[in-house]
Amino acid sequence: MKVINGDFSRSKPSETDVCNKILKAVEKLEEDIGKNTQGTFILLTETEGAVTMSSDLNAEDFNYLIDTVKLNLLLTATLPE
Repeated sequence: MKVINGDFSRSKPSETDVCNKILKAVEKLEEDIGKNTQGTFILLTETEGAVTMSSDLNAEDFNYLIDTVKLNLLLTATLPE
């Protein structure tokens, strides 16, 4: 699993709207994997306390992938000392 690290930190004031942040992430993704690479996607956004999920996966595959990502992040997390 690869996590795309972008400059999306909440530690500084954000002057970019969520759509521009998503476009920036897509541009970074195109650089990393290429424009014509086949695959699936899950897009999670949080705006004003509401979470929106978009995907091209069916419910079973969506839940499996989300669980796999959560487990991977938990097992590979770097804890502060």
